[in-house]
Amino acid sequence: DDGKVIILHRSAPLAPGADDEGADTAATSRQAAPSRPAQEAVPAVFRSDEEIWPKELRPPQPILPAVRQKMRRLYMFHGKRIAEAEQDVKEATAQADTYARSCPAEKELRQFVEGVNKEIAQYRKAWKVAVQELLAGQQQSGAAAWAMRGPSARAQHLGAGAGGFV
Repeated sequence: DDGKVIILHRSAPLAPGADDEGADTAATSRQAAPSRPAQEAVPAVFRSDEEIWPKELRPPQPILPAVRQKMRRLYMFHGKRIAEAEQDVKEATAQADTYARSCPAEKELRQFVEGVNKEIAQYRKAWKVAVQELLAGQQQSGAAAWAMRGPSARAQHLGAGAGGFV
């Protein structure tokens, strides 16, 4: 016995069958965590946003985190597909360039490269359209949410709520 005493203070009784340590740490973590006010998401541009925007729609624009997440998913589908096709073009072109003379195999590789370049153009167009549809849908839902806030909330957001005209 080293003379140390530990006193546990529980604000709520333990549930039947609950582990004493787990319940105590859960209760203390609830008490220790201060309640934070819900913050509104703010549109922003990050350095990492460059890759999630199709080249035709660059430079990146400020977007909300939820939109960024959806655009990242679109990039994971369309962007990766484009990158793989571009890699195929690079490899086929390098292989075709190794031929000293024009031959059927070299011509076939060049035709393959042309076909893949057409696919890349289609992939880019599909990605661009998907991002434009996402942004258009977000703008509409953002305008609807703005309208649902009411005139006083909009006025306060614009700075008129503190003694200005509403």
